[in-house]
Amino acid sequence: MRPTYTQRKKGFTLIELLVVISIIAVLISLLLPAVQSAREAARRVQCVNNLKQIALAASNYCDAFNSFPSGHIGQRSEKNPRTMTLGTNWSSLILPYIEGNNAYNVYNFSLALGDGSNATVAGFGNNAFMCPSDPAVSVTHDLDDYYLTKPPNVKQAYRSYVGNRGLWYSPTFTNISDIYCFNKLQGANAGILYEHSAVKPASITDGMSNTFLLSEQLHGILSDEDQKYIHWHQSGWWCDSFFDTSYPINSHLKMRQRIESSLWWALVQSASSNHPGGANFAFADGSVRFIKDSISTWQIDDDYGNPQGLSFGTCGEFTYGNSTPGVFQALCTRQGREVISADSY
Repeated sequence: MRPTYTQRKKGFTLIELLVVISIIAVLISLLLPAVQSAREAARRVQCVNNLKQIALAASNYCDAFNSFPSGHIGQRSEKNPRTMTLGTNWSSLILPYIEGNNAYNVYNFSLALGDGSNATVAGFGNNAFMCPSDPAVSVTHDLDDYYLTKPPNVKQAYRSYVGNRGLWYSPTFTNISDIYCFNKLQGANAGILYEHSAVKPASITDGMSNTFLLSEQLHGILSDEDQKYIHWHQSGWWCDSFFDTSYPINSHLKMRQRIESSLWWALVQSASSNHPGGANFAFADGSVRFIKDSISTWQIDDDYGNPQGLSFGTCGEFTYGNSTPGVFQALCTRQGREVISADSY
């Protein structure tokens, strides 16, 4: 008679399962950074493509009108036609060259930003103006009470890219009838896109390939409340449309404590991004380069975040006196006569 044996069921012991799970966890921990890095690389490439599209649109505008678009155009309000007030910006002017004809055709360029007829344009977000590494910029909010009327179902859209104003902050100046102050402020803006600008390529004597046109500016570093009111895509307000080189790239990281205590405005003056180590910049010749946040810049040395020697005139215009500009400042000026080597940035 054949002996019988108790059959053992196939399977894993608890220890074997724990070993397998541990190995899988180690592999995931090793692979996850690589996956995240690959995703960020893809987002960075898309950001570069966005800036190239915008720079090309600005170049096409320049071909048509023989100058780069105005950074901000003061316009008259239908509520008070005698007064010039906040208008639209450079990005609205280039919309026909970046597949934005719908928004361009809706906007009434003879009236102010907040007039009822222009409120609808607030909702015309354009993906080309949104960096994929800045997810907060794609979140819309209810229209602000600034608009004289609020069309139903229209939400405010935002953007991640801003124009090169120059070395320092410049106020939103709409009173162009004040010729003295208007000329003073115009002269202080050393960049390409600023108040009522019309910069011709011939005036960029530092070279188109050595002068910033655009940069990234993170929307997501603003507080939840500030995100509602800053970076309106169609607004020419000073903190919506521009950057300057007064503070270093990614100042929200380099000057965190000072910004949290007093220098909140550095967030809306600085170039910034979520790309590790710097930010993407478009130059006047249409090229796009990644500028490291370690680039040389002038020293900030007072409680208000001003570089040494900075002073302001009666109209709010500035001079930087005996400050020593770095390569970062040199790249923002169109006719500073600096000699910049490619290996310096």
